[in-house]
Amino acid sequence: MSKEGQGSEETYSRTTIMVPKNIATELSRVAKARGGRTLFHVAGEGLKLTTELIKDGFEPSDLIYFWRLYKILSSMDIIPMPMKLIEEVCTHIVSMLISFSNNDKIPSDLREEAGKAVNELWNIYEKYGHQVGALVRMEFENLEELLEAVSRVSRLLAVRHVEIKKLGPPTSLS
Repeated sequence: MSKEGQGSEETYSRTTIMVPKNIATELSRVAKARGGRTLFHVAGEGLKLTTELIKDGFEPSDLIYFWRLYKILSSMDIIPMPMKLIEEVCTHIVSMLISFSNNDKIPSDLREEAGKAVNELWNIYEKYGHQVGALVRMEFENLEELLEAVSRVSRLLAVRHVEIKKLGPPTSLS
């Protein structure tokens, strides 16, 4: 047996598992590329992960969706934050700026700056929305595939609510 399993008290049994030839070939290639690991070791690790997912009530295919979304999120340098916090902060800032821009008691140059700030915040939001959209399009062929991935990943990440909205521009400022 392989030395890769040494150090653990695991016992091994010889089992034949039929897999599609292309998967066996790819797994063998990946094993060799990973520092000369054996197919036995890499397949064992994959089956161990799959077993844990199934025991926890997931389907192995859930992990494929998770990985695809993870690649998108990791390329964006994501910081997990409660959505309510982000919504409340953004709503408060935009509301204050709109209020300032519409308040005749505030000098016109400050009102104009507040209006520009709201538009700039919207431009920032749009810029990052386009970036996320481009990354998503690279991984998912259509909206249905993306929604399936979000549905499956929300179970893996214990997300309470997933919502997808298409937003319009902010209300115009006077």
